[in-house]
Amino acid sequence: PEYCAQLIKEIGSLGWEKLAYIDAEFRTIKLKAEDSAGRDHMITIKLKSKYPVESPDCSADFPIPFVISWTQQSSLINLHSQFLAALESLQEFWDVMDEIDEKTWVLEPEKPARATTSRRIAIGN
Repeated sequence: PEYCAQLIKEIGSLGWEKLAYIDAEFRTIKLKAEDSAGRDHMITIKLKSKYPVESPDCSADFPIPFVISWTQQSSLINLHSQFLAALESLQEFWDVMDEIDEKTWVLEPEKPARATTSRRIAIGN
């Protein structure tokens, strides 16, 4: 109960509108964010039994590993801030990839993820 109460308090401080998903055990959380170009992003957070003493496992649709800095005093707010900073650092990359997707005939992948770093494009007629 204390764990759940703390988590609910953290989500409340962060903002419920940022919560996209939480499982019944309160162990897997998905938070959403929008980057400065209006693209939607999601971070999946898997909380361990000793949270917040133990750092959670995080994954995001990034072309580089998303490594978090964590202390026992860290919270979902700290983690979301790190996620936003990482998003901003990838803006130029995503701008270029979006331009390739919009202005060329991309053969592969058909529906590239944000983490996809390559494209196979058609050149010529």
